[in-house]
Amino acid sequence: MSENPKRLIGTRDVAEKLHIGRTKAYELIRELNREMERKGYRTIPGRVSCEPLDELYIKPKGGWK
Repeated sequence: MSENPKRLIGTRDVAEKLHIGRTKAYELIRELNREMERKGYRTIPGRVSCEPLDELYIKPKGGWK
């Protein structure tokens, strides 16, 4: 059976991924969810999609300069 990566992650995963505290992770999730809702997406409180999180905090557009 192939491994199915998580698409929605919670505060613990966000905190581990970004090496931050859980309080800051909650704040980031709320911020990302507000942004996603403005774009017309539905969100789940306390969870965030990996794609926007990675796009904003892990893989910036244009790469490192």
